[in-house]
Amino acid sequence: GDIITQSGKLSRNKPVVLYCRKGIRSQVAIQRLQEKFQFNNLINLIGGTEAGENILGFRILGLLFSVYSLLFVGEYLI
Repeated sequence: GDIITQSGKLSRNKPVVLYCRKGIRSQVAIQRLQEKFQFNNLINLIGGTEAGENILGFRILGLLFSVYSLLFVGEYLI
């Protein structure tokens, strides 16, 4: 589904990290959500999963998951 129609499922109580392959779609999604719904708890994973395609990167994602909500932004979401 479209990220705008799914916005009600996003937490407003804790930071939400949006990520995609390169970090571009997730940044666009954040901009749309902030403009339309005034979210102030969204964080873009700069560089996306490409930047973290090593063991350390995936460990960082694991640590983020334990503290934040994570949302993968695929092409169909924005």
